[in-house]
Amino acid sequence: MIVPTMLAALIITWQTRKLFSELMHNLAVVFWIVANCTWMIGEFYGWDEGRFGLRNLALIPFSIGLIILAVYYCLYFFKRSIREKVISQTEEALQEERSHANRKTA
Repeated sequence: MIVPTMLAALIITWQTRKLFSELMHNLAVVFWIVANCTWMIGEFYGWDEGRFGLRNLALIPFSIGLIILAVYYCLYFFKRSIREKVISQTEEALQEERSHANRKTA
């Protein structure tokens, strides 16, 4: 189940690459899935014990996911230009979706 889960997460991340906010959140999700897969494999094969067990190595992608979100939210709340960029990207995406939906109904 690792391959389809990772594939789905990567496809979703690729599809949302134009929206900075969505990209950051989906990248964090990808790293969390990698961490969960690492931890799961370690427990399944008994490789999760010790200093370099997969349970400890899973902390690396978990941490990367948290860092991505921490940096994103620090930028979002403390840099007005980033916040304005995220808001304008979201509004543009909504307008594009509305015009696409209108073309389908017309």
